[in-house]
Amino acid sequence: MYEEELPEDEMQDLARQFEELIKKGGPTYKSVEELEDLIDYYIQNHDISKAFSVVELGREIHPYDVLFLQKRALLFSLSGKSADGLADIEQAILLEPSNPELINLKGEILDQMEDTEGAIECYERALELGGDEQSLLLNISFAYQNSGKTKQALTTLKLLLNKGFENEQILYEIAYCYELLETPVEAIEFFNAVIDEDPYSYAAWLNLAGAYERTKNFEK
Repeated sequence: MYEEELPEDEMQDLARQFEELIKKGGPTYKSVEELEDLIDYYIQNHDISKAFSVVELGREIHPYDVLFLQKRALLFSLSGKSADGLADIEQAILLEPSNPELINLKGEILDQMEDTEGAIECYERALELGGDEQSLLLNISFAYQNSGKTKQALTTLKLLLNKGFENEQILYEIAYCYELLETPVEAIEFFNAVIDEDPYSYAAWLNLAGAYERTKNFEK
């Protein structure tokens, strides 16, 4: 997939040019990279209808590029049309069955549809195919949380830390799991251990304070 992002001012110019071409009915050929940039730009600016229009143009100009099925599936999911998104992403996966990004998106859509088991299977498959380990393990932990399997979510989050991923969000999610499990003493032990390793971790100190508060140890 195309990764490099254009500067904001260049993206605004590209969007302006695209919208003028559409209004005038002139030639609208754009490369896959330009169209992907436009779709992402409109998504970031919460203009889903324009993002859809770029996707449909992309499918007309580049009918064999799976990117536009992927993007349309994402737009359907953002619009609350999960079933339509699932149909598109499954079609995309038929074309590129070893693409971890597609399988991850299918997992996110299944998660949205409350099919936790199916979502986790997709995330694990995407991991096997070399997908982004940190984001996929986070997705697995969120899927467990959403289905009420807090202990499994906590285990997955700790696995992330053990693998060396440093992300404050992970610590906050771990604190939330301990809160759901109503085990503040275990939380205190955990965050003290984190602080022993990283005494300048703001997130660890803050969550340690919250755990002490839940045990009524206000002085600590």
